[in-house]
Amino acid sequence: MTDIVEAAWRKILATAGEHTRPEGLPLLGPFTKMVQVAYAEPQLRQLCPWAGMWELHFSRCTGFRPTWDIPYIGTLTDGRYYVEGPGRLQVPGSCGWLGCDRLGRITGQARAS
Repeated sequence: MTDIVEAAWRKILATAGEHTRPEGLPLLGPFTKMVQVAYAEPQLRQLCPWAGMWELHFSRCTGFRPTWDIPYIGTLTDGRYYVEGPGRLQVPGSCGWLGCDRLGRITGQARAS
């Protein structure tokens, strides 16, 4: 894992459980769990992660303009997750399924761009 990828994972892991609203956020718990499970997957951990709108994205490069050829994972309010990607195919399930078989064949480290 490159230093840039490792730093990106550390940042996401550190901030995934943070919230600023006192009433909490319904997707906070599921998103935090999803990030932790994704980090535990060696094939995903070698990619550069980024997050937005309760979705966890992965890129094959470490610079601006991330690649969009890898499916991403999003959270649902009922505690399930979905995988969407280049074909926008939605595959809901629980966090336990978060294996690379559902994300397609992912190989290789993120490269500097």
